[in-house]
Amino acid sequence: MTKRLLFGEDTSTPHEFFRALTRNGAMALGFDDVGLVRGDKAADFVLFDVSGPRFVPGRPAGDVRDVVVAGEPVVRNGVVRTLDEATVLAEAREAAETVLDHLQWDVTGAEAGTPDRNPVALASRAPIGRIGSWALRLGRQYLRDRLP
Repeated sequence: MTKRLLFGEDTSTPHEFFRALTRNGAMALGFDDVGLVRGDKAADFVLFDVSGPRFVPGRPAGDVRDVVVAGEPVVRNGVVRTLDEATVLAEAREAAETVLDHLQWDVTGAEAGTPDRNPVALASRAPIGRIGSWALRLGRQYLRDRLP
């Protein structure tokens, strides 16, 4: 498909390309229960709303319209159906406060004039790898505790 876009050569159709990524890929790996979007198959896919001018790959989840995991709809028309979003956001805020308290960061700006308490100065010296790792562990544990 890239060859076609770059050089105008008629190599494969979008349908053939999609099939190579889905059904043919599953068959090549020896899987029978995946690769097709059908009632008797375990399907995972995401549909994006690309109608607006703001759609860019890698954008925030606001562009996600529908998500299906193992054949079950998880997000429909941009609304998460499997979790209570208000609860998740409240728990995420609480977890973020725990992290900030642990790091003794002042993100309110109350002491922004003091270099040692300035959030920007603190962020530039932060052990980002450890913070990211900790946040990832918290997120994984959260999902393990709440998903079937």
